[in-house]
Amino acid sequence: MGFLEKLNASRDSSISAVHEFLLEYKKHGMAVHAFFEGHDDASFYSAQIRRALPQQLGLYLHQCGNKDAVYQTFASIDGTQFSNCILLFFVDKDYSNFLTQMYTQAPNIYVTEYYSIENYVVTGEILERVWDELIWLKKQSYDFEIVRAKFLEELSRFHNLMLPITAWIVCLKRSGQPVNLDNIACGKIFVFDKDVSLAYHRIQSTADLLAVLEGLCRIVTSEECEKSLHELVDELNNHEPKTIVRGKYELWFFIAFLNQLLANLAVAGARTKVQLTEANAIEVLGPRLAPSPSLDLFLRTNLRSAAAHPP
Repeated sequence: MGFLEKLNASRDSSISAVHEFLLEYKKHGMAVHAFFEGHDDASFYSAQIRRALPQQLGLYLHQCGNKDAVYQTFASIDGTQFSNCILLFFVDKDYSNFLTQMYTQAPNIYVTEYYSIENYVVTGEILERVWDELIWLKKQSYDFEIVRAKFLEELSRFHNLMLPITAWIVCLKRSGQPVNLDNIACGKIFVFDKDVSLAYHRIQSTADLLAVLEGLCRIVTSEECEKSLHELVDELNNHEPKTIVRGKYELWFFIAFLNQLLANLAVAGARTKVQLTEANAIEVLGPRLAPSPSLDLFLRTNLRSAAAHPP
């Protein structure tokens, strides 16, 4: 492995996160150190942490690269040796509930209740914040509650249309077949019409859908997996949609809905102050989100000792 390959490989490793932590610890002593999977996670959680952070206590953010690397970092740092620091670890739940995956549990490890952080920002409340704060439009000319109702209706439709796709993903993962979830481009599967109603794009049957998914992911679905899809759909249908639908797919829905809505309102001069994309949505929307009850409890519990013993 050449120098650049080694450098790139180390960039997202748990080792680099540990080294970074040790350097900051030597410089600053008592502080809160938060470890995340990637940049979006740091953007999402940092605002929430700072709201709960005791005054004059420093916060240092460390990106580990992925979920496994966060757990590796946790295992690599002996918290008893850094008792004057508060170490916090944040990971997405992903499909772990459906794959019987076992991960370390600890009071200072926060696991999302939903699939991932993106699911938390795809709500009618956040859409209203966007409507109020990021769209140039005379709100009194339109009734936002009509927009909210349409958004929730289409989000529910999206969740239903995602069921066979999620079942296919879970089936592949249970069988040990690798699948790159980034290859499942929602824009090639779904489409909004001019009435801002969602539907499959040129997909008329389960066979059509499987053909599209196989083409996008370059995978051949086994007969066993194909036969079990119906039962898996029934299994998944018993769960809260946000716990099973990948957050990045929900985020695509949010932005696609918003773009179609803005296109329809173009005659009223509607435009955004910030162009929301899948790349910047968490940075823009995350700070506008109140912490979930579970995250609020996690932060208050773990930061309580720091408030009682300020540096």
